[in-house]
Amino acid sequence: MSKESPKLSVVIPVLNNIYFLERAITSVLHQDYQQIELIIIDGGSTDGSLEIIKKYSSQIYYWESGKDSSISDAFNRGLRKSTGDLIAILNSDDYWKKNTVDFVVSACIQHRNYGVYYGSIEFIDSSTMSKYIKNPIIKNMACRMSLFHPAIFVKKEVYEKVGPYSLEYDYAMDCEWLHRSMNSGISYYKINRVLACMSLGGKSDKFYMRSLWEYRKSSIENNIAPKIKSYYCFIKYAFLKYMTSYKFIRILKQKTINKARSFN
Repeated sequence: MSKESPKLSVVIPVLNNIYFLERAITSVLHQDYQQIELIIIDGGSTDGSLEIIKKYSSQIYYWESGKDSSISDAFNRGLRKSTGDLIAILNSDDYWKKNTVDFVVSACIQHRNYGVYYGSIEFIDSSTMSKYIKNPIIKNMACRMSLFHPAIFVKKEVYEKVGPYSLEYDYAMDCEWLHRSMNSGISYYKINRVLACMSLGGKSDKFYMRSLWEYRKSSIENNIAPKIKSYYCFIKYAFLKYMTSYKFIRILKQKTINKARSFN
């Protein structure tokens, strides 16, 4: 890796996301750092996303459009086209903060013995426009996802050692890769900055229980947590999700109404 100016490859996978894709693209192109190659893997969009990609084609290092088998497949296609010293994956509905890459490159140069660099995430609920910051705690990875790939930057040599994303995972493929890298002895460096904004309501949110189950499977297979702890975590966070869901609140409200009626 270059000592002074490592090249960064950014992979944006997309499928029918016309409303947010341009924001993701421009958040990369508007970084002050110059050594960036942008790679877009489109899964065969039909909603106008391709027109947005073509609009910026002169600033995109590589893009393709065609059906892929899964999100993991799209990730891996992007990895194969990456030539940078560092590689980042940015979902099409997420975006980077200003100067994100400057902070990452600075950390990479100053702390060269690490393989993965990560920072905080600002979550955005597009339905309410509410925001909150998630501070990553790596030791919590044994029980739940606490690192998020829009704010993760990986050395190319680490991908070469750990391997690509598993096609066996449909929802928690990024979690499984992180678990695998940890089990391989890869060192992580924390950047004390909010590096990216992440939209709630993605595939892992919509299929939360399936994602949580895959997380449990990965933590066991990669020796991150023993079976008893992984099952405990699954039950705990599944219960918390149910307790905070709209469905639960609606049921509780209806029971309260029915109880009040019974006294009349």
